[in-house]
Amino acid sequence: MQDAEVRTVHLPASATETIVGFELSPHDQYLSVHIMPNRETDASDGYPVNAQTRDATTLFVNVASGEVRRSVLGFDATWP
Repeated sequence: MQDAEVRTVHLPASATETIVGFELSPHDQYLSVHIMPNRETDASDGYPVNAQTRDATTLFVNVASGEVRRSVLGFDATWP
């Protein structure tokens, strides 16, 4: 990726929010950002494999504007 543009699309909303993962949509219009809203009050979902926080949230961020268009509880959102 020579001459690729590098820029910040989304930053944590607070000092306790943690970005856990992200995925770009097929047409590069949105970024799904998997967050842990508050690592200080995090509670595990108890799954024995690949445990996640009970408060896991996915934000859908417009890549061009950085605007959070939607948020949903959960993680591993997939693009249609």
